[in-house]
Amino acid sequence: MTSFRSCKGLLAIVTVAGMMAFGTAPSARANLMVRASTDGGATFTTLINVPSGTAGLFSGSVDGFTISLETATSNSPGTPPLADLLSATLMLRNDTSATGNIIFQTSDVGFTQPSTAPLLFTENLSGTVVVADPTNTVAFQGWIDTTNAQFGMGGPTPGPISANITGTGPTGTAFSNSATAAIAGNLGTPFSMTMEKDVHLSLGSTVNFSTSVDLVPAPEPATLAIAFSALPLLGIAAWRNRRKAS
Repeated sequence: MTSFRSCKGLLAIVTVAGMMAFGTAPSARANLMVRASTDGGATFTTLINVPSGTAGLFSGSVDGFTISLETATSNSPGTPPLADLLSATLMLRNDTSATGNIIFQTSDVGFTQPSTAPLLFTENLSGTVVVADPTNTVAFQGWIDTTNAQFGMGGPTPGPISANITGTGPTGTAFSNSATAAIAGNLGTPFSMTMEKDVHLSLGSTVNFSTSVDLVPAPEPATLAIAFSALPLLGIAAWRNRRKAS
């Protein structure tokens, strides 16, 4: 139950994905794709291959790693307020004979909006640890590629982030992290969005993940000015409420 709750939005993704083909779905057009590698990125196994801007899911095993409900969805070609790419893993378990590493890459192409600067590009990583080990690690990063390449990593990125998936620390078994990059220039269109999750797990370790990248227009200075001007009023209202309560 804990692992299920940590994958935010998973039910919505699975509902849409249920209307798509299970596993891979070859197509002549550019697609939403998820692939995995257990040899450091030298070779990849395709897990999901569905039409761009839709959703797909996969359950199975990749070189001894058991994957339960790997899902992906995007809103390509995007909308004026948002372009997004999301994935979730209900369960990832290392059932190999030793400590191992698996890389997941998720990518969709054909995004055309938003593209007018200024823009904010955010990457998000979260989940829970089900079976812990102090040696477990995860690294995550998202990219925009203005050449519209599938799995393109040649454009804006907030940079790599990580999270504590050892199952210890002040947050216990839950983990999360995010980063945002400001994009000052207009984006050429169409563009692709790609994210990569690099997971190192000891034998028997089990985790779940929810990851996403989001591109949105940056708030206009006038909007920010209005928001900041309201802060003193909010402080006065809070002070009055405290006085009434006392």
